[in-house]
Amino acid sequence: HGSSVRARALCHEFAGLARFLEVHDPAIDNDLFAKHPDMHPYRALVCRPGGLSAVLASGVFLTDCEQAPKALLFELLYRRTVRLPSQVDEARTRAELLEPLWRARADAADKPFWWLLRSSLEVVASSLGRHKFA
Repeated sequence: HGSSVRARALCHEFAGLARFLEVHDPAIDNDLFAKHPDMHPYRALVCRPGGLSAVLASGVFLTDCEQAPKALLFELLYRRTVRLPSQVDEARTRAELLEPLWRARADAADKPFWWLLRSSLEVVASSLGRHKFA
């Protein structure tokens, strides 16, 4: 099976960045679908005879990797070179930046250009001042 050979090669080259699936993988049910139960409806799409799919740590999956590998290679190279934020940093960004901006947008639903309102700009300025990120 060509897809299983490709899956093993990708596992070796990009260990820990994604799980590579082909239909004959016996650990799919026990491991992967237990970890990502929301993927069950997509099982037939992810596990296809002769097909190769990848599941990233977040549960995002890419299919048809045997036919169009560019998206998969981009994701893998990105994850290997860029340090993703920790869960603590993600939670802080959500609480201090995203949620206040979502509230500002909801509060100004009747106004165009909500992102230019003082309240929105203060949230962004605060984030830039504290974390150099917005």
